[in-house]
Amino acid sequence: MRQVTGLILGLVLGFTRTQGMIGFVAYGLCAVLLPLAYLKHVLDINDEEHGGAYQLMTEGLMPSLALYVLAWTSAYSAVSA
Repeated sequence: MRQVTGLILGLVLGFTRTQGMIGFVAYGLCAVLLPLAYLKHVLDINDEEHGGAYQLMTEGLMPSLALYVLAWTSAYSAVSA
């Protein structure tokens, strides 16, 4: 789910030509809060059974960040060219 969030958000922010820190902050908030809310409220998972909230928030964050940056720069370059 985190990789899909990174891909979609990267494409959306790239096509809207978002630049700089605003893009990274938007990604950070979405990549951490959306999966955590989904796991806790939709799937009703107890985070303490799976290593705590920190473990759930950071699991797979770096591969998702790489996919986000790739999608963001590709979409931004496609629009700007």
